[in-house]
Amino acid sequence: MDAARARALSLEQLEAFARALLKAYQGPDQLREMLFYRGKQHAVPHSDSFSSCVHTLIRTAWGEGWMHLLIDAVRKDRPESSFISDWLRDVRDPSAVSAGDTQLRELMDTAYFDLYHLRRRVARAARSAPARGGVIAFGFADPDEIFLHKFSDWLCTYFGEAQQKAALTLRPDLAALGQKLDLIKRYRRELETTSVLCVVRVDGGTPVTTVAEFWQAAGAAFAAAARRMILLFIGGPDAKFPPGITELPAPRFNIDDVDVWTHAVARRLGWPDEVAVAWTNAIELACWQGDECSVRALYEEMDAAIKDTYFYDEAAFRRRLEEGAGHAYAAPD
Repeated sequence: MDAARARALSLEQLEAFARALLKAYQGPDQLREMLFYRGKQHAVPHSDSFSSCVHTLIRTAWGEGWMHLLIDAVRKDRPESSFISDWLRDVRDPSAVSAGDTQLRELMDTAYFDLYHLRRRVARAARSAPARGGVIAFGFADPDEIFLHKFSDWLCTYFGEAQQKAALTLRPDLAALGQKLDLIKRYRRELETTSVLCVVRVDGGTPVTTVAEFWQAAGAAFAAAARRMILLFIGGPDAKFPPGITELPAPRFNIDDVDVWTHAVARRLGWPDEVAVAWTNAIELACWQGDECSVRALYEEMDAAIKDTYFYDEAAFRRRLEEGAGHAYAAPD
């Protein structure tokens, strides 16, 4: 299932998926083991209730934009489960989801929020690379971890639902460069059918010559690959990347971008503009100090609002916005 189809699932379909997971797995440890190899084991909370774990996992996957990866992982991990196969068969009916519902889910996926300047840089690099296959590499200096997670999800979608692998670290004191290359060479078989994204951490004093050597060796190893090997190099605040790696600028947000987003969501929900203004003001108060925006705080604030609106009580969230703004706009019956 691709990302767009997963975002289009209805609440009833997500609830049915939760029921299928509860029948297909015996407990949270089995889910964590399955998600460990996809770098998502953190999404299964430690809780007394397995049901609570499953519902939290689904809310997290949907809110963070990787529901399609969760569904694909479960499908591969439980190929013999009738509960999973029956659910997959049921949700493949495209008539079950309206176009309007799909558009709202896409709007409320923060992996797609703004960052036009970054996406344009990625698109430019992709156009200059071979149309199919080979290696394409990007570099970030000291990104926030929440932003990195969001951006990685977006990159996977941009490059045709690429599969994201666990991150590598190039620090020479941890492992020889050849060992790291051997790890990514294992993805050759997958690259016959799908692109692969791997985050490569180069902080901790990794020489730029080591980065260049790894990048060149990877290019040679995957030159004939049918699909793209995407390397996302992550360095410290002063990181320098060798030629061939597209260095990406730091993410930046403007409160005007947030205001456009809150108004777009409010319109889809049938809320008046005054509520959207109150929402913008609440986000600005939580995330901005002067002209400086906390990227982490912004994503957390937006994701929390989305979960409140989509999974919990839309009316209660709207009421909090109205009360915080000192207004009492009557919600339509």
